[in-house]
Amino acid sequence: MTRTNLVGGDRPLPFTALGDYHKYWIDRDLQIRNEAFDQNHSGRILSVKNAGHPQHRRNVLHFADWIEDHISELDLDRPLELVVVPSCMANAVGAGLDAIATEVARRMKQVRYRKGSLRRTKSIPKLSAGGNRSLAVHRGSMEFRAAPTAPRVVVILDDVSTTGNSLIAAADKVRALGSDYYYATSVEAIALGKTVHD
Repeated sequence: MTRTNLVGGDRPLPFTALGDYHKYWIDRDLQIRNEAFDQNHSGRILSVKNAGHPQHRRNVLHFADWIEDHISELDLDRPLELVVVPSCMANAVGAGLDAIATEVARRMKQVRYRKGSLRRTKSIPKLSAGGNRSLAVHRGSMEFRAAPTAPRVVVILDDVSTTGNSLIAAADKVRALGSDYYYATSVEAIALGKTVHD
């Protein structure tokens, strides 16, 4: 587990990566696999992203355990809302992150999760396909459909963070909801994995 601050938004964003993520392919076209890819963490993330994977549910519960433990360490004097970074496709929510957030909210009475509260208004190409994942692209393609109820602790959840831009943009969206949010809401970010460039 790695804890740091992401910078680039309107203020630093406390960030926790539950582990390192090593891409499966070094070069997909040439079929060169990444020797650093590990099944124990990176493989679990891939299975969570694929709802049809035989280990999907097991690994959803695995990551829900980790996130529940992390939330339990927070000094919560008010309710917490989980916000999932939306898929790169417009109006889509990743099944894995949705399942993890749903499970954590089911287990913890002080946690609230509303599927699709933060949505992608337009599709953006995947980074692995050469897409632009700049902070401006993320800011311009996300909006709240259902804003968190202030004042809350907001934890933004993403599967893999490479640049941190999607998490920063989501945090900026929370803070842009008004002065009640900006001053009263604590915002943190969690990613299942932080990309390691092998």
